[in-house]
Amino acid sequence: MHRDTLHLSAGTIFAALIIIGCGYREQPRSNPFDPDSTDYTPAAYWEHISNYNSSYFNSRCGQSVIAFNGKMWQIGGYDGSNYMNNSAYTSDGRSWDGSAGIPGPSRAGHRALVFGGKLYVIGGYSGSSYLNDVVATEGTSWYTVASNTAFTPRAFFGATVFNGRMWVIGGHSSNAPYYYNELWYSSNGTTWTNTTPGPFSGREGCEVFVFNNRLWLIGGFDGTARLNDIWSSSDGFSWQAQGFAPFTGRTHFTATVFNKHIVIIGGESMPGVKLADIWYSADGAMWQQVNTPAGPAARSDHAATVYKNKLWLFGGSNSSVLASDNWFAY
Repeated sequence: MHRDTLHLSAGTIFAALIIIGCGYREQPRSNPFDPDSTDYTPAAYWEHISNYNSSYFNSRCGQSVIAFNGKMWQIGGYDGSNYMNNSAYTSDGRSWDGSAGIPGPSRAGHRALVFGGKLYVIGGYSGSSYLNDVVATEGTSWYTVASNTAFTPRAFFGATVFNGRMWVIGGHSSNAPYYYNELWYSSNGTTWTNTTPGPFSGREGCEVFVFNNRLWLIGGFDGTARLNDIWSSSDGFSWQAQGFAPFTGRTHFTATVFNKHIVIIGGESMPGVKLADIWYSADGAMWQQVNTPAGPAARSDHAATVYKNKLWLFGGSNSSVLASDNWFAY
């Protein structure tokens, strides 16, 4: 009896060890702040930055904000009266220091890119003319890379770095056809090559970004309608339509890749109609709206970037009011 009991217990223990060793699977974690959690929603929890020094940071729209050399930089913009060329940087989002203004005209509607260890600023609108210059810094002084590039002067275009090149896509100018579907790329900021125009309509206020090793374009305004179409490319030359997003067509919004998701914030759906909605997608096909209890108010022409594992949002325009509030999300 005693031996049988020991025998059965050993068998039971052995079977249990097999189950534990071969059949155990870690259960999904539940943590709303963990991107790998089953219940994580990007940009659902926002904090308002209420105590920042404003000597280099005032209400504005149409600026660029980007992470570079361990700091977050804000460049240019429009404050309701003047176009600006100043640049400021911060390591915490609250305490800002200024650097020399960028060369050339003051501007808004430009783009900033980090490429090859340099921070580039491209194009924009000065208040009287559209621009096609390129300026850069390595973190101290600014200098002109190209005063007159091969592409038509333009503003509110999409731009990103993809496959070892800087890309400029779309945009608006005072020259016909006014709204562009051109694709330009450069490996040095000086020489720009024009490839076959995209299969999408010419547009401004669109967003261009890299996600899952593909180049993406979403939304914008084509002179007639605010758009919600989605396009992507594996090489920048051949583009595939990815359907339409479930959110309202919009322009002058932000699209940021944050914690393995595309995050869309705000924009303008009709003249003077600003949006506050936030949407996200893990694949560019399936989209969900963020239900945030408290976050940024409706706006367009704001700026967003990822810095120190947070999604940051700055400024913008809310109808006739320029926003001076700054936010970050987890």
